[in-house]
Amino acid sequence: MIFVQISHSLFFALLNCVLYLKYNNGTIKPIYVYSLIIIFFSLFLYNHFFNGISNHLFLFTLMFSVSFVILQFMKKFVTVFENNKELEKRNQLKETILSIQDFIINKIFIIGLFLYQLLLIWFPGIFEKISEQQ
Repeated sequence: MIFVQISHSLFFALLNCVLYLKYNNGTIKPIYVYSLIIIFFSLFLYNHFFNGISNHLFLFTLMFSVSFVILQFMKKFVTVFENNKELEKRNQLKETILSIQDFIINKIFIIGLFLYQLLLIWFPGIFEKISEQQ
C-alpha cells in the first residue's frame, strides 16, 4: 500500500510541477506531458485491477488540479482595476497588488493544493468522510 501512495504522490508532484511551470513562465517539455498521461493510465488501471486506492479518490484529487487550470483561465477575465480611479493614480500600489495576487495564486495556491492532495492520498479516511456527507 505504501508503494501505491508513493506512486500517486509522485504523480501529483509531477502534475503540479508541470502546472507550476506552465503558469510561471517555465518551459514544459513534451516528455513531461507524455509521462503524465502514461502514469495516469497506469495508476488508474492499477487501482482498478489491484485495488490500490479508490479510483474515485484518484479522480477526486485530480479534480483539484483541474480547478487550478480553471482558476488561471478565470484570472484572465476578472479584473478589479477597470473602474477604480484611485488605483489609476497610484501605479505603484496597483503593481504591488498584482504581484501579491500573482504570488498567492501561482505559488501559494499550488503548494496548498499539492499538500491537500497528499493529505487525501495518505489519509483516505478523510475522503471517506467527505463521501459519506454527500
